[in-house]
Amino acid sequence: MKSLLYRWLEQFHVTPRTDLGAAIRDLAEGQAVEVQHREIFRGYAQIARIRRLPNAG
Repeated sequence: MKSLLYRWLEQFHVTPRTDLGAAIRDLAEGQAVEVQHREIFRGYAQIARIRRLPNAG
């Protein structure tokens, strides 16, 4: 099923970011932020949230 999805996404020049969670954590490292990431629908979609910590200026 995923191969069908990937072929469909290729038509729009879109590629899945299987490393999205790690990439966001890397970008947030050393910043005063909280990172939340989760996959939903058995990996079909991802939700990421970066939130500035209170009193972070």
